[in-house]
Amino acid sequence: MRLTLAGRSLDAGLALAVILIAFGIVLRFTHLDRKPATHDEAFTALRVSGHAEAELVRDLSSNVRLVKIDELRSKYLLPNSEPHFVNLIQAIVKEEPQLAPFYYITLKCWAHLCGGTIGMLRAWSALLSLLALACMYWLCLELFQSRFTAVVALVILSVSPFFLSYSQDARHYSCWAAALMAASAALLRAMRVGSRPSWAIYAVTLAIALYTGLFSIMVAAGHVAYVLIMERARFTRTLVSFLAASAAAGVSFLPWAAVVATHWAQLRKVSGGAEEPGLSLSMLARGWIRQPGRLLYNLNTPLEPSSSERWLQYLATAGSVVLVLVALYSLYRRSDKRIWAFLLLLVGTTAGGLALQDLVVGGQASVGGTSNIPKYLTPCFLGIVAAVAALLGRPPDQATDRPWKVAATRAALVVFIATQIAASVAAWQATICPLQGAPDSKVALNLAAIAEINHARDSVVVTNASGWDVLYLSQLLNPEVHLWTKPSCWACDVTVDVARLRPDSRETFERFQSIYLFPNPSESLLQWAGEQTAFELKETRFGPKRDHKLVWLRRR
Repeated sequence: MRLTLAGRSLDAGLALAVILIAFGIVLRFTHLDRKPATHDEAFTALRVSGHAEAELVRDLSSNVRLVKIDELRSKYLLPNSEPHFVNLIQAIVKEEPQLAPFYYITLKCWAHLCGGTIGMLRAWSALLSLLALACMYWLCLELFQSRFTAVVALVILSVSPFFLSYSQDARHYSCWAAALMAASAALLRAMRVGSRPSWAIYAVTLAIALYTGLFSIMVAAGHVAYVLIMERARFTRTLVSFLAASAAAGVSFLPWAAVVATHWAQLRKVSGGAEEPGLSLSMLARGWIRQPGRLLYNLNTPLEPSSSERWLQYLATAGSVVLVLVALYSLYRRSDKRIWAFLLLLVGTTAGGLALQDLVVGGQASVGGTSNIPKYLTPCFLGIVAAVAALLGRPPDQATDRPWKVAATRAALVVFIATQIAASVAAWQATICPLQGAPDSKVALNLAAIAEINHARDSVVVTNASGWDVLYLSQLLNPEVHLWTKPSCWACDVTVDVARLRPDSRETFERFQSIYLFPNPSESLLQWAGEQTAFELKETRFGPKRDHKLVWLRRR
């Protein structure tokens, strides 16, 4: 009877796990075109189109004219007819060398087959997130030698609000997560099997990870430390095979390493490097405490949260920190060295490397340091998911575990999964998903202003914004809206003087009822607006404190 009941319990648990995983997959493939495109996604679409920001800036600044949003979108945000990748790679090299090209090459292939709308670009990330789920299962099987724990890790990853959000983002982070876990699982398998094909698989997966995200170098460093620890720094057959496979992956990555080295100044420019030599430890530590909560709950609180919402955020942050610390400590105390050394290095090398960069070189000061940007901590978060699965999903030992302890662990697992689902549904339903770990007030206010522009009839936007902003507006404004602009560069090196930009006196706006100066009009544009006698100068204010304004002209 006990065996029957245990079998039924196991079958019921497996069925529930399948339902939860399916639920997470459904969330990934719905609402793909509901959330507005981000600045980064607009640049992704530009890369897929085969153009560079420099081309857009030269086009619009050399011949300043009225142009329809639909015209810009079809030329610079949709795939062109050229199937090759030369233009894409050249644009990344010159303008965004911090982006390794593997994901964007695969995305271009996908866009040529299925279309380049923002929803279809996000669909590719969602598909790659399924590969990440499979690789997490493989990694946990290699680590824990337990299907039960591997299934628990798969469930946690599938309903995680953090990984759900990035599975619907047209950037490379879903691909990076899959590549990191594939390389890690391939390493563990190669160490276990020891065959040449297994080491070749590791070399290939590591090379793909390096060509997907530059911070994979830190994970590779963790792999080196792990093998040295497990082999006790002796030149065993395993260590020699590992060094050969790592060298092969490293040699294959040398061309892009040369690109990064020769374009280092450009990389620092577009990645928001701090001008200061470093950031203070106290500033960084305040952000580090928040990171577990951003992984596990990522609450999309309002810009002006109530006291109850604020306390809920504090509770989620504190609970997440405690859970992660307990999971890592339990991993160290209760698992083999082969397991805890691997996961602690996976978490520690990336977190430590980013923190060291912030302290010594300087990171993105505006967001509290590079080590406090959640997407860059993807390797750490993957390791934490596996550690939490090991804590809450450890198979019960009937010889040593008391029934009440098993029941308490299962109850904790159920509560944890339930809260993860609630947080994921909230992120899925939100108009703006806090990809950086916190709501962005600027995004919310810009969307409110763009909604006002889209609501107007016969409108034109006059702006001196950068090409980055022009592409962003092209994704969000109605196709029939016109744009008059002479954009500057955000990532390119084309010199354009926009300080004294103003429409020529011969420029006609007679057919427009409304002229919007957005997003940040210069003094020259504001002066020009005040001289337009056929229009009345207006202001619309947004935000909780009404401190964000949209300046526009309405025909008298």
